[in-house]
Amino acid sequence: MKKIFFVSLLLLIVSNVFGTRQLPDFIIIEGDTVFLFNYPLEEVKNPTVKTRIDSFVRNYYTPCSGCYRGYQATWQLKSEKLYLNEIRECCYLKRYWITSSNLDSLKKEGIPEIMLQELYKVDSNKSFMNYELKDFLNKKFKRKLVKKYLPIIYEVTKDKEAKVSAGLLLAENAKCEQVLADWYSGTLYFEYKDLECVFIIKNGEVVDKNAF
Repeated sequence: MKKIFFVSLLLLIVSNVFGTRQLPDFIIIEGDTVFLFNYPLEEVKNPTVKTRIDSFVRNYYTPCSGCYRGYQATWQLKSEKLYLNEIRECCYLKRYWITSSNLDSLKKEGIPEIMLQELYKVDSNKSFMNYELKDFLNKKFKRKLVKKYLPIIYEVTKDKEAKVSAGLLLAENAKCEQVLADWYSGTLYFEYKDLECVFIIKNGEVVDKNAF
């Protein structure tokens, strides 16, 4: 009965706040990945972390009623410490990426130089939804030209997901996958091995935990 009440209460809180049930963050514990019932990044006060998260959301947010916060985070509990592994665009929609590698491939596919020059002006690693990329090109070129080459551009630039490791996002270190969340203090709620778990975190370290 306690278990049913615990889960129902958390889902009720989330539903009341957002209207639509929201996609959860994930947490990895002892090799298993489970849902978090709260959103730790929404509680963070650290200005650097908030700025980096806001920047990710501005670049990659896709309107989605199931994810109003604009991202989905993956966390990990390890040796009584909390780590952030990555964040990603949470609606798992296909995006199209204008990277240096993709631009080189487009050149080999015979995309006109005038179109390539406009694409080269786009920020490195910029991504678009399909309609955003189409609108971008239609504003620059005649629709007949866009219609001819857009399928090739879609094919070359598609499918890379909008996600970034915590190391790259917060520490600007591409070789570092995860970051110790020493800027987070709060409470984590999740279900693990049929137990409802409550972990109290202070500056990234577990200071108390209960399961029932």
